[in-house]
Parts: sequence; C-alpha cells; structure tokens
Amino acid sequence: MAGSTWAVVFGGPSPEHEISILTGLQAERVLLEGGDEVVALYAAPNGAWFQIPSRSEAKDFLTGAPSGSKELDLVLSGQPGIYPKKGLGKKPLDIDAALLCLASWISRPLVLRCSLALWEWTNLPLADS
Repeated sequence: MAGSTWAVVFGGPSPEHEISILTGLQAERVLLEGGDEVVALYAAPNGAWFQIPSRSEAKDFLTGAPSGSKELDLVLSGQPGIYPKKGLGKKPLDIDAALLCLASWISRPLVLRCSLALWEWTNLPLADS
C-alpha cells in the first residue's frame, strides 16, 4: 500500500504502555521512510485519544501527550470515524489503513473487540503488530 495514509495506533491502558509508544514511533518512521503518509494516534492511559506531531520522540511522552498534540473523538455511530475534538466543520481524519501497536495480553481482548468494531463501522483495513 505504498503511498497510502496509515494510522499508527499506540499507547493505551496497559502495563506495557511505554513499549507500545516505542513500537508505534518505530512503525511511524518505517512507514514514512517507505513513502507513506502517517497519522500517529496515541491512546493515553486515561482513555483520551490524540493525534501527535509527526516524528515525535519517546522523551516527548514523559508527561503525557506531546506538545502540539490534537485531542480526538472516536465516533462509532452516525458518521463513524476519528474526528478532531475541537474545531469548526469537523471532518474525519483521512486514513486508508491502520497499524495497531497496542501491547499486552491484558489489553489484547479489548484491542481485538475495538479493532473489529472499527473495521465493521468504517471498513478501514487493519493490521496488528
């Protein structure tokens, strides 16, 4: 899918939260170097979702979402998609496929249920790391 726009999803409420951040940041870099566009999506431990600035570093997450991050809403009804939380004339993020970099056997059942729900409602191709 070269030339596609990928969502790289990482973070989440897991004991392996930091590992997920590192995995997501590495995946973002590989996709960018391969010529794809990337929308990096960070799930904070408290359940908030953010689009983070491109090429953020692990140290940027020491106090939460990096500076310059945009808070997001995940909408599964009506017109499903991932929307900016603030702004006029909100439109869903333009994403062709998603790579899930969420870690831990504890969160895996939740990740799979959310993945299936997202796929069903948005027809977004998904891959799991």
